[in-house]
Amino acid sequence: MTTLLLTDTAKLRQPNSGTAHDLPEPLDFVNFTEAVRGIGGMLESLAQ
Repeated sequence: MTTLLLTDTAKLRQPNSGTAHDLPEPLDFVNFTEAVRGIGGMLESLAQ
């Protein structure tokens, strides 16, 4: 059995996370995309 835990530290990076002032402007979509690709690759590898 394999266990995977992904956590979100949004409150440490973005104090407005989850509030009415939580807007997309401060997000780094390039790094976000790379992180998603990396997690996707890891999941594909675990599934084999």
